[in-house]
Amino acid sequence: MFKYVGRALEVEYTTGYHFKIEYLTENTMRWTSLKERTDGLPMVGEETFYLHALGEEIFAINWVEDTGTVVSQTLDLAKGDVYAFMTWNDPEARGGRAVLAHNGTAKLL
Repeated sequence: MFKYVGRALEVEYTTGYHFKIEYLTENTMRWTSLKERTDGLPMVGEETFYLHALGEEIFAINWVEDTGTVVSQTLDLAKGDVYAFMTWNDPEARGGRAVLAHNGTAKLL
């Protein structure tokens, strides 16, 4: 059982992305952008996620968004660290997929 069901995180990446993530069930989450988006992408999404505990407070969390964006996120909640690898369709990029790897902070709300 994921002990953070019913809890929320604030995640802020060094790239400027800033989200609130709510764990609604064992495998459903809602993310909300806390920064105005100018890229035309949604401000809120509800996703099915796949979780693997790497330690007591370290988690690998992965999901696929409706837009086709794939997010692989590693959280270390003991240290307040987050790392994410994101990829999405881009015909100009290698393999037809753009990539963003970024890190930041995560804190429980």
